[in-house]
Amino acid sequence: MLNDFYRFQLQPTFIPPSALLSDLRSLINNAELSDVTFLVECKEVHANRSVLAVRSEYFNALLVGSTMKESIQIQEDAAGGVSVQERRPIEIKEVSHPVFMKVLEFLYTDSIQSIEGISSDLGIQILISSELFMLDRLKALCEDTIRRDINVDNVVEILLASYRHGAAGLKDIALEFIIKHLRDPVITEGLSVRIGIDVIFTLDFVKPRVLISIHIIASAGFEV
Repeated sequence: MLNDFYRFQLQPTFIPPSALLSDLRSLINNAELSDVTFLVECKEVHANRSVLAVRSEYFNALLVGSTMKESIQIQEDAAGGVSVQERRPIEIKEVSHPVFMKVLEFLYTDSIQSIEGISSDLGIQILISSELFMLDRLKALCEDTIRRDINVDNVVEILLASYRHGAAGLKDIALEFIIKHLRDPVITEGLSVRIGIDVIFTLDFVKPRVLISIHIIASAGFEV
């Protein structure tokens, strides 16, 4: 009888799967549970100050830093008994609404659902936003996603974007792809157009130590 009791006690306990991520995801743009509202492309987006502040230095400075904190306090004092949801939102002008929603998703869950399926154009926009909001992990996730979508039609723009936004890993991958497909007319035409437009990009290409880049310019019909 005693042995049966101990045998019963040693049966494994069922542990329900974690619901943390799904619970956090439910807070995204949740007007009822939010305590701060943003205005992005004339659309209101609801969020939680504490989550954003601990996840991003940008939002920490925006929502907790002295200057912004004082301005928010002034709004709250002026609002009196008005609910948080009805107070004046903070306008975000630098990003589009779809991109801002992706950034919020990352801030709450540390990932973006189906990120592998997003287009390279959207990936580049999120990459730029990750730099603005100081999110190194999101930036790396974007780099990894964009590199999977590289082809002769978009590689020059991807290389240019990676250069402008300091995405070193993506820049190396794009440059390697260009070298491998250097004789493709789409790439040579893209290089000639972009090199003619972007002066900073041209200067980087013609640095004497970057021999491969010089070879690309020469192949595209430019003198160095």
